[in-house]
Amino acid sequence: MSHAAKTNDNQRRHYRVDVTLEMRMRAADPRHASGKSDAIDRFTELHSAASRFRKELSGAGRAFVDALMATVDDLTAELAEKRAGPTGWCPKVVVEADLSAGGVGFAWDTYHALGTTLEVEFTVHEVDSSVPFRIPGVVRRCDQRGAGGFDLGVQFEEMPGPAQQRLVRMLLDLQRLQLRNRSRR
Repeated sequence: MSHAAKTNDNQRRHYRVDVTLEMRMRAADPRHASGKSDAIDRFTELHSAASRFRKELSGAGRAFVDALMATVDDLTAELAEKRAGPTGWCPKVVVEADLSAGGVGFAWDTYHALGTTLEVEFTVHEVDSSVPFRIPGVVRRCDQRGAGGFDLGVQFEEMPGPAQQRLVRMLLDLQRLQLRNRSRR
């Protein structure tokens, strides 16, 4: 099997894609450990239910659900940004990342010790949704880069089922899009 075929197979099996993220991080938020729900959690549950319900509708019904969810997406993103505030978050940056259902790898300018618990918030540029994913994770890799900075790998932890479903669905859509674009070349 060629290297390209192995890479494509690995990406499909592990829901892994190369994407552009707008992201920020902070020390883990204890609200997730306490089970307290926020606007992003509630949006994720609603998004999952709408996806299931949408399949049973006619064209006009699907169009209505899509328009409704687009509105809810915009409102949730605004609310999440207002409520997140500056507390402990690093500034948002745009990074090229290797994203999977289990974690994310990207170049970062500061060192984080292995085992450090973080909260990662990101939106994916290639997707229409402006509602971020906000996922607790643990630093599993922090390697010095030759040109400065670090290759950071964060493994996602304790992701609620609806958030994981939303992430996997998005990753599968991105994989399809990337594979379609490769076959056109």
